[in-house]
Amino acid sequence: MDNLDRISRLISQSVAPTFAAYIPLQLARKQEILTPPPTSHQYGPDPRQELDVFLPEGEGKKPVLVALYGGGFVGGAKQLEGTDGTLHGNVGRYFADRGFVTVLPDYRLYTAENGIRYPSGAEDLSLALQWLATPGNVPQADLSKVYLLGNSAGGVHVGTFLYAEPTTFKPASAIPGLTIRGATLLGAPLHYLKGEDLPKSVLEAYFGGADALRNTSVYELRKRSDDQTPVLVAWSELDPEEEILAPTRDFLALWKDSSKPLPGNPPSPSELELKGHNHISTIPALGLGGKEDKWGEDVVAWMKERL
Repeated sequence: MDNLDRISRLISQSVAPTFAAYIPLQLARKQEILTPPPTSHQYGPDPRQELDVFLPEGEGKKPVLVALYGGGFVGGAKQLEGTDGTLHGNVGRYFADRGFVTVLPDYRLYTAENGIRYPSGAEDLSLALQWLATPGNVPQADLSKVYLLGNSAGGVHVGTFLYAEPTTFKPASAIPGLTIRGATLLGAPLHYLKGEDLPKSVLEAYFGGADALRNTSVYELRKRSDDQTPVLVAWSELDPEEEILAPTRDFLALWKDSSKPLPGNPPSPSELELKGHNHISTIPALGLGGKEDKWGEDVVAWMKERL
């Protein structure tokens, strides 16, 4: 972490050097991360619609965290290639060790040929939650205490699930027995008004054009939604300014403009800056201990305050 400020803040230029710093450290923890191993389950008909479940120790029902990784809408996996399951298995193990049934879904990714388009991430999250809520699938899960976490593009999918008009997916309120207690948006691009590092051609293709890209950002969706879910908005100290930091400030400012109150007067978000981290380091650093884990401790504390 101490050398992350020497790496470019641009997301496209920070992935390789940041992974090079952290993946060997997680590979050395492979046995710890994958013991006991997670169980894998299909939650929908597409091959990408598979999820891993990490169970905490102890008897009785446990709260649930459903965590969606990032990848720019075109990449990512719950078991990322080249990491032997340690990424994102480290996320599953970290939160399971802290008492949460932790669910890591894969979700469908955009390509120019496959027809996967917005709001596919929210649709897949909804299907994963419906699978979770099916009696007998995860007996240890306390469905009245479910939390969401979305990193980067995963945060966009979580925000879309919370705030978009659910015309193509079932919202949490329509899933019997399920209650979302809170959601963490971690380093999510909450709008796309600035910045050139995120490929606009891919974004416009996935969202359905320039107007749709603007109007279906989490920032714009929040303006039109009366959703009351408590939200923790988190960003890294070394996140890129135009792609992440500026949109985050704009999103948080929505609650501060008394001339334009949000529908339903939702609770103001909690805020968390991840000191020393860049956009990529937060996830591969999790579980390494010390200041690398500070953000995880803070998220766990925030969730437990809402049990």
